[in-house]
Amino acid sequence: MGRMYIALTALALVLIPGIAGATTDPIEISQPVQISSDSHYERGNSALKDGDGDFWLFWGRHESFEGNYGSGNPDDSKYEIFYKKAGTVAGLETATALPVGNMPTTADKIYQGQTSCVEYGTKIWVFAVDTGANQAKAWTTDDDGATWPVADVLPSGLGAVGGSRLRAPG
Repeated sequence: MGRMYIALTALALVLIPGIAGATTDPIEISQPVQISSDSHYERGNSALKDGDGDFWLFWGRHESFEGNYGSGNPDDSKYEIFYKKAGTVAGLETATALPVGNMPTTADKIYQGQTSCVEYGTKIWVFAVDTGANQAKAWTTDDDGATWPVADVLPSGLGAVGGSRLRAPG
């Protein structure tokens, strides 16, 4: 309990001067960093270093929205997953952006472009929520991205998908 009190006190000391000095001046709000040179809104990135030493970067790209929150609202399910692969982190900057295959064909696609990824065995796995199918999905590749078979993460009937979270049945 004592450590919690000390941590909360330290947090308050950091925050209170900022609150006391608050003004009505506009403040800058951060935006997701554009990963590729494409003009469509991009976010939801995840990255990994595979067993061969290559770096993979995945993200969601909106199919039509361009700009930022100041010019509209990109919070919907109109995203598709893209990736870059390079031998170094610095190499990701100039690597070619490629689409992950087998994206949903429904009007609603990937929820807010959110992705997560992992290497397991010989495969690279990318996870996201397919809003149109109301299902968490996994895309995998074991051939450097030439093919991306897709599968449901949960068997049918185990639970509905709510946004980027899974809900238990019942």
